[in-house]
Amino acid sequence: MPKAAVLVALMIAVSLSVIAYLTLHKPPLPALTSRLLSDVDPARVDTVAIQPADGRAIMLSVGDEGVEWVLTASTTTDKSFTAPWPAAASRVRAAIRLLCDLKVESPRDDLISPGSKATSVSLTSSELGSMGTALVQIAESSVAGRTNIVRTGIGAASAESNFAQAFAMTDLSLWREPLVFSLAPQEWSRLEVSGQGSAIVMSRVGRAWALQKPISASADSTAVEKTIKALSGASMVRFVDKPDPEVVKSFEKPAAILTTEFERREQVGERVTRRVVVQELRVGSPADVGGTTVLCQATAWSRDLTTNATTNLWGPAVVVVDSAALAGLASDAASYVSRVSLRSPVADIFQVAIGEWVYGRVASGWRPVGAVTITPDDAKNLQLFLSLVGDERASKVLLKPAEALPTPTRVSFKSSDGVVVQDLSLGIARATGGEAITSIVTFDGTSYRVYESKQIAGLAEWLFRSKK
Repeated sequence: MPKAAVLVALMIAVSLSVIAYLTLHKPPLPALTSRLLSDVDPARVDTVAIQPADGRAIMLSVGDEGVEWVLTASTTTDKSFTAPWPAAASRVRAAIRLLCDLKVESPRDDLISPGSKATSVSLTSSELGSMGTALVQIAESSVAGRTNIVRTGIGAASAESNFAQAFAMTDLSLWREPLVFSLAPQEWSRLEVSGQGSAIVMSRVGRAWALQKPISASADSTAVEKTIKALSGASMVRFVDKPDPEVVKSFEKPAAILTTEFERREQVGERVTRRVVVQELRVGSPADVGGTTVLCQATAWSRDLTTNATTNLWGPAVVVVDSAALAGLASDAASYVSRVSLRSPVADIFQVAIGEWVYGRVASGWRPVGAVTITPDDAKNLQLFLSLVGDERASKVLLKPAEALPTPTRVSFKSSDGVVVQDLSLGIARATGGEAITSIVTFDGTSYRVYESKQIAGLAEWLFRSKK
């Protein structure tokens, strides 16, 4: 073989060896690790618009006044939108996070054919600038348990098949906030329970509650907190997407109206904005034959206290509420009146006048004014009386007495400066047809408080004794 041919064969062999080596030891292509929505910060998404394959439209948007997200949706028939309603914020945040965590697995953006069913999801964020929104398509069908998610111009990701089911939003009840009073129960400063021509209005100053209507009186914190707990825990059984017009009209004259209010303040520079946030539930007719559920209309709005301009937060929406959630609400004002007769702490009282008897506080305790000492019987009964009206809760409270109080005795309480702190009228109630004393009744000008205990009879004899 000529020498030139040998050299050529050798060079070819070497070249083939190099090619084979490079082929066998070729490094893998770099993985596509970028996020499908790399330009979207999940914490700064303003709206999520979802359009499932059935043609519905669902909008999730950032709310106001403590409402994190609000949901509106169209129906599949006439495409009319439902009333806005607070969305389950944790579920919305989780859905946004799922989308934003998707990794690009393929540069192809044609993995969903034009004719196939898909759910469109668009995210709007202030960070997207002139682009406005980031749009992805989620295939409804799956291959080998995986669903394709495509963003045009970026590529495709994949997820488990139930990913598509979550965004199809066939069951909106999973996305709606179930509580009908979902805003800040710990901040409520006004409550109103009205119906049948009457209204009970309560307001809070600091930690203390007071009745404003139908009477002005200190409120019983236990009763008010029970009402707050019932209202803040009341949840809807279902949402009525397309209520009958007659049902909507019936809420013009509801059986009851439950209202909560609280105030929000916001300072921008030197300007302070004050707004009152109102949540209202109108209670209508039973929603089922057994009366276990009731139709209600829920609405919430805020009002600027400077301009009086109002902003709708959600509703009016017709919802079905469990009757048991509202059954425990008291409908009579007396149930909310404080069961303690004395409005000031006993420690702030320095003089007590019971009819003709006047007692003053001294370093060693109490004694009749003008006297050097107090008898043991007087000391014991005076302490029992102060504990009764200052600490004990009355057995019941009435706005009108069950019977006329015979010859009531006037009691006056004064401060260390001699200023009258409070006046009370005392009376007694006796057993029907007998002389046995059953209770002591106090009257502060608006409410009657009835005290019943084993010590009442003896204490009553001391309170209504004649001065000797």
